[in-house]
Amino acid sequence: MWFAFDGEKTDGREEILPQLKAILEFADGLEQRLSVDGIQGIGGALGLYRRLKELLDALPTADIARRKAEVEGVQRWLEDIARGLEELQRLKSVMRS
Repeated sequence: MWFAFDGEKTDGREEILPQLKAILEFADGLEQRLSVDGIQGIGGALGLYRRLKELLDALPTADIARRKAEVEGVQRWLEDIARGLEELQRLKSVMRS
C-alpha cells in the first residue's frame, strides 16, 4: 500500500502505469529496430553480444596487438604511396608548363 502526497492511501498504480507503458513502448521500438537489422529482438541481441564476447575473449591479446601493428604498417605504406603519387602529379603538371 502506498501513500499519496496528500496522505491518502493508494495502491500506486496511478504512478507506475505510465512508467510501465513508457518502458513497453521503448522495448517495442527496440524490437522493431533490431528486427530491421535481422536480429531477433532483445534476446537475439543479447545472444549476439554473448557470442561476440566469447569469440573476442578467446583471441590472445598478443595476436590483436600483432595484427594492429600489421594494419598500421600497411597504412603507413599506403600513405607513402599516396604521397609519391601526389609528387608525381605535381611533377607532371610542372613538366606541362
